[in-house]
Amino acid sequence: MNIKITADSTCDLSEALLRQWNISLIPMHILMGEESYLDGVTIHPADIFAHAQNGGKMPKSAAPNLVEYTDFLAPFARDYDAVIHINVGSKFSSCFQNARLAAKLTGWKIDIKPVSAPSDEEPEDEEDVLLDDEAETEE
Repeated sequence: MNIKITADSTCDLSEALLRQWNISLIPMHILMGEESYLDGVTIHPADIFAHAQNGGKMPKSAAPNLVEYTDFLAPFARDYDAVIHINVGSKFSSCFQNARLAAKLTGWKIDIKPVSAPSDEEPEDEEDVLLDDEAETEE
């Protein structure tokens, strides 16, 4: 089985680990004033630290939207047997909801798991998260 692992950019894995495990990241939006940047693409941690050290307001983050998730996940859903997507917990961001909705709307085989979340965050209905229409691994 050919499985792809993806995550949002909050995972902060090193470039070496991303290459070693072929993990692809979808960038979060970093909002600084009126400007919006893509985490790890058009802005990097050093830029954010410099902004804050120079008296700038603390930036905010925003989740990738439904279209961005759909565009990001489409080639992996097409080219792999399954996709495992790991994102920041649903109580911290809408990444989980947006990724899950993208998978549901397209019918892709994508297992979406929130991380950095309290144990009570796990969905009540596990099949609501596992979106591969009765995965072959489930009995």
